[in-house]
Amino acid sequence: MEFQSQFGPWAIVTGATDGLGRAFAHELARRGLNLILTSHNLEKVQKLASEIESEHSVEAKSIEVDLSEPGAVDVLYVRCVDIDVGLVISNATTAHFQSYLESGLEEVRRGIQLNVAAHADLATYFGEAMLVKRKGQGGLLFMSSIVGLQGAPYMSLFSASKAFILNFAEALRYENRNKGIHVTAVAPGPVNATKLKILPESEELFRQYQISVVDPDTLAKGALNALIENKAIYIPGRGMRLRYGFWRQYFRSRSANVAYWGNVVQRYTKTIFPMSFFKP
Repeated sequence: MEFQSQFGPWAIVTGATDGLGRAFAHELARRGLNLILTSHNLEKVQKLASEIESEHSVEAKSIEVDLSEPGAVDVLYVRCVDIDVGLVISNATTAHFQSYLESGLEEVRRGIQLNVAAHADLATYFGEAMLVKRKGQGGLLFMSSIVGLQGAPYMSLFSASKAFILNFAEALRYENRNKGIHVTAVAPGPVNATKLKILPESEELFRQYQISVVDPDTLAKGALNALIENKAIYIPGRGMRLRYGFWRQYFRSRSANVAYWGNVVQRYTKTIFPMSFFKP
């Protein structure tokens, strides 16, 4: 009941149809929240909404929206303006594995819109509503990444956008520390979800670099528990928290961390695109 009281009765999950979005949707439903599920794929999000309602005693609404389009959050907010939204899971994202200067301008702009602007717009619309309408009750949870702790070569725009989310969430949490709104950024390593191909070769690579692959259901539970505690940044996995959180600054310099992730991403890309023309 405490979770429902703070974050209910309705939660929004963006990018709801992938592995992690689905995990958040089911975990929130288990905790008694009604859901607004968004995706650019209407058929998939409608199917998920039906699945949620059949498995849990909650309501689930589906909204087709492409958050990589400018003004998409405006449309989403208008459709939700009469709904008492107490929690936003800002999960939708995109990533590309290539040298930045080989990316097209359209791809870059869509990436910035989805990975940066959409998160800020969601916080503006729904965070303000939490302050004004809900008297400070509510929560904002943003999906970042472990690569947001430094630049990650060959996914430079992605890592930069995840750094924005980490900084944004930390500052937003502090600004609202006495107003009741909880703010958390989640910074996982690889997530075994549909958007990331965890092949046997990839698993071996991650083991070599001591990078833990996290299960979506486990991540969703841990992230929501961190949000209850109003943690600014949550890194799933004790080993990952120690290695990339507390001890990170002592392991290697920032430039060494950049080189480390450059090697990881380059090798990972070659395992999933062995016949590609990817040339770092």
